[in-house]
Amino acid sequence: MVAALVGDLVALDGIHVTLCWDNRLPPPAFPPDRVVLFPVGPGENPEARWRDAAARCDVVWPIAPDSDGLLGQVVALFRGTGRPVVTCPPAPTALA
Repeated sequence: MVAALVGDLVALDGIHVTLCWDNRLPPPAFPPDRVVLFPVGPGENPEARWRDAAARCDVVWPIAPDSDGLLGQVVALFRGTGRPVVTCPPAPTALA
């Protein structure tokens, strides 16, 4: 899902993507002039790193599992940064 979304976004003129990435995983092959990987490593607070990444962006498009309220938590975290968040309203997210 991430690869498809990032691929679609970088195909648009003028769009640059900052992607939080678990640095225990192999890095994805995206054009380095259009995609900046923002690593999150073991022992780091992922939520703090996500907030740091959001501060560098104009808009946040979170991707997380819908189950167990995880997506809702991530959306709330990003809404708390004051950045626009691409998501549905909170009520439908809470149902997942």
